[in-house]
Amino acid sequence: MNRNKTWTGILFITGAVLLFLPYNLLIINFNYPDILCEPAGAILTQFHVFQSIHQYGGVTLGEHLGQFFSVVWAVLVCVTALRTRLMPPWLAWWGIGASAIYFMAQTELLATVMPGVPVVPEAGLVGSTLWLLWLIGLGIALLRTEPVSRSQNLVSVSH
Repeated sequence: MNRNKTWTGILFITGAVLLFLPYNLLIINFNYPDILCEPAGAILTQFHVFQSIHQYGGVTLGEHLGQFFSVVWAVLVCVTALRTRLMPPWLAWWGIGASAIYFMAQTELLATVMPGVPVVPEAGLVGSTLWLLWLIGLGIALLRTEPVSRSQNLVSVSH
């Protein structure tokens, strides 16, 4: 089991570095203040390249997928918690509701790359605040639960 955890950690760290590295190389494109010595056309070209890669790689892939998978994770935790009594049912439902509102905030991210997408303006603030409060509640609930053995946990999940 420890070997799997080690390889999982190595995979996640390597993945994060490999995904972050191209963005750092893109920033080098703007060699300030030397860029100010270049012709305006070259500066605008570099800016448009940066803006395109930032919108696609940063907003569409990074933020959208990161928030989407955070919502999926939270809903899966809440559904599991409802089945196993890992946390009070009201807290699990809170997490599902907060995740739904947080998911609606994706419209704001998508509107930056697809201008016609309708935006739910306050969903980001309300959804992320409720989601963070749910995470605090989840942490408190987990601290209050008694540890169970692996065999007991497998039995409770199967029912």
